[in-house]
Amino acid sequence: MINIGIFTTKGGRSYDCCFIPENRSVQAVGPLPPPGDVGARGIAFETTAESEKEARIKIKEAIEKGLLK
Repeated sequence: MINIGIFTTKGGRSYDCCFIPENRSVQAVGPLPPPGDVGARGIAFETTAESEKEARIKIKEAIEKGLLK
């Protein structure tokens, strides 16, 4: 698994995003809790990509389309 970073939506919610090259999976986990809060978060968005670069693009597109709020 390759961590591709924390992406923040226009609404201010943050998602921890990763690319899993073995199955070409892109996942956004969240929304993340505010600093100091604890809690489990699930997969909020999942798609496929051929590379880490494409994974970043797909996460950004999902945010722009409002799939991650």
